[in-house]
Amino acid sequence: MLDFAALRAKLASDPHRPQLHFAAPANWMNDPNGMIQWHGRYHVFYQYNPNSALWGTIHWGHAVSSDLIHWEDLPIALTPEPDTVDADGCFSGCAVSDGNQVAMIYTGVAQHHELPCLAVSVNSDLTQLQKAANNPIIPAPPAGYDLLGFRDHCVWREQGEWRMVIGSGLRSQPGSQDGQGTVFLYASTDLQHWRLLGPLYIDDTWHLGSMWECPDFFALGDRQVLIISPDQTGKVYALIGDYHGDRFFPERVQELDGGGSFYAPQSLRDDQGRRIMIGWLREQRPDADLVAAGWAGMLSLPRALEMDPTGWLKMTPVAEWRRARGAQHDLTGQHLTAGVPLTLPTGSPSEIHLQIHSPATSIRMHITDGVERAVFALDPVTMTCAIAHIAAELATARRVPIHLGAQGMFDIRVFVDGSVVEIFVNDHVCLTQRCYPTKLAALRVELVASAPGAMLSHAAWWPLASPHAAQDPSA
Repeated sequence: MLDFAALRAKLASDPHRPQLHFAAPANWMNDPNGMIQWHGRYHVFYQYNPNSALWGTIHWGHAVSSDLIHWEDLPIALTPEPDTVDADGCFSGCAVSDGNQVAMIYTGVAQHHELPCLAVSVNSDLTQLQKAANNPIIPAPPAGYDLLGFRDHCVWREQGEWRMVIGSGLRSQPGSQDGQGTVFLYASTDLQHWRLLGPLYIDDTWHLGSMWECPDFFALGDRQVLIISPDQTGKVYALIGDYHGDRFFPERVQELDGGGSFYAPQSLRDDQGRRIMIGWLREQRPDADLVAAGWAGMLSLPRALEMDPTGWLKMTPVAEWRRARGAQHDLTGQHLTAGVPLTLPTGSPSEIHLQIHSPATSIRMHITDGVERAVFALDPVTMTCAIAHIAAELATARRVPIHLGAQGMFDIRVFVDGSVVEIFVNDHVCLTQRCYPTKLAALRVELVASAPGAMLSHAAWWPLASPHAAQDPSA
């Protein structure tokens, strides 16, 4: 068994390692999987390569938390087995409660075949999983379709039976990688025998990429939400609409994070009734740097999702993160002089809350150690924002619409943690960027206005404690 505590200790001095965001003990991690609250504790499984800081040999890693802040490493949950349906990897999937057990539905990969597989918990802490003897539980993709893929699962209860959606895409022409993203809908009475109900939705309107990975499908308020991650674009979208007659009818689309790092999120509904979403934060540096560092990837902060009265998704950091705050620092009522930085000495890890009144003046925020920097830009005229590694990259950075910026007021919450910057704007827009400063003690936020007329109505910032020191349960 891997000594997770020793692996973490070896990497603890790396300034780019997060202290607040969960990262694997070492080596490569990607998509969160199997998110579930079970016996009062939050479990997250994740795509994990225990053998390298690069992608490959995918297992399911496992961590658990009672508060979404402190995470404890648990033993690897799923391992590929030679000469089986998952010989080449245990890929993404979900977890559901089936009476006194938890069932994991994951994608087994062998010789380029992607098929749904089942594993069930043997003990209450979910550290022992038994793979089903009849895997794969669906023997082949749907007949009659030319598919770009058939992977990743979301399962729920509906009208006394199980329902499952599987990510896919319809090829437009033989041999082409172009097509229409889709998700297929299945039904079952026992999680082991499934019947096809047809495509839940085929994208003939929004053109959001041709292969939709990691679908997540759930009700929120009186709306239904389908979250998808098109693999060609690397973006994440929420389609919002109605669901009836085994079909989904989206009415609007919202991009969930415009920063370029957030991907493949999964959500759960906890015992407080909250819909909580966590995504994978990809690296934005060369493979050689990952190998040298000995690790790659982390998970986002848990985000609480709500439907606002206008029909758009709200996304806010879960309230538990306030417990990690240290002493509060404040600055109030500061006019921003055009071209002159206003500096907040925040350090890292830190949380920064800004309330800016700027009806017509664009603002830049530099998160910098004096050498490396992430640059966030807000334009109140076009009601857009963007983020990039350095100022010069903003010229080509894609701008994301800002929702609900009434009378030029902007509420901005920033989390800085090692090599990650997560920014929430007006509780509706998120931008996550990876940046690799080395002088974290000198890290600061600089606000620069392009013209007169902008005011920092209030700023508060907190140093954040290092909340998780995960331990190997076998140690």
